[in-house]
Amino acid sequence: MGTENDQIVLESSELVPTQFDQRSFAEISAAWKTVRRYILQINGAAMQCRIPWTPISLVNMQVIKSDGKKMWFPITGSLEVYESPDVHAYKRTQSKNSRHSVEKPQATHPAASLLLASLKDEGIAKLLRLQERQHDWMNLYRIFEVIREDSGGDREIAAKGWATLGDINAFTGSANNASVSGDEARHGKLKGGAPKETMTLARARHFIAVLTDHWLAHKAARSVP
Repeated sequence: MGTENDQIVLESSELVPTQFDQRSFAEISAAWKTVRRYILQINGAAMQCRIPWTPISLVNMQVIKSDGKKMWFPITGSLEVYESPDVHAYKRTQSKNSRHSVEKPQATHPAASLLLASLKDEGIAKLLRLQERQHDWMNLYRIFEVIREDSGGDREIAAKGWATLGDINAFTGSANNASVSGDEARHGKLKGGAPKETMTLARARHFIAVLTDHWLAHKAARSVP
């Protein structure tokens, strides 16, 4: 990853297949989707690691062919087949003179490790994409569901010491119940009463942040040979 003309440039040979047909709209669309999703993961990794960050977005892509020739990545089908391409993904950032300019991340930064892990683990990849979104009740619950599914359920989370069952019940009850979370609740029904234990949105954000830290640390420890 580097910078060119106030833009961040990501160069990779891993984000698209080693061979794809420019005549195939489906393959071209899939390549664009893959790179866009990875950029969301970059933003999410920065947010997960609490880095001051101006979110970046995809502007364009180039293919570097085996002879070194660069060509803009196709938007619609043409008549070529590219073999073993490297892809430059250009992403918007702000001017170097901006107070919020994005600094080049160091390869050893924890965010880089998260990005590498996300290429091999769809659970981590999805969590990073969700981190890039607004942390409202609905999205916090989606993050919780990723962790819950991967961990084996609420009791397993509690057994690992990541959260108490009481806090889990308070979070899920508050996220689901309109009497607590209002129009942001996951369910729209108005009757049924409030849960015994509740959480404010601020506390729910802290709860999910701590739970996510535990889960990612556990995943990292399991991946160590």
